[in-house]
Amino acid sequence: MARSVLLVIAVVVVAVVVVLGMRGADAARPARESPGGSWPACWNTYEEARANVAAWMARLGHGPSDGGAGH
Repeated sequence: MARSVLLVIAVVVVAVVVVLGMRGADAARPARESPGGSWPACWNTYEEARANVAAWMARLGHGPSDGGAGH
């Protein structure tokens, strides 16, 4: 009986030490803060990506290629 009580106490102590010893992992590259504070930073990243894709699409040539009909 005494042995099982000591075992339970040891398991509880180890569990408490493990839980208290845990801390969040530090990010390798922390996320940017959003300028307004109301939207998450990923929304700003989405808007930047959207603007970049729009700029790339605007640079694409229009009309048929110089080599003739495509596929």
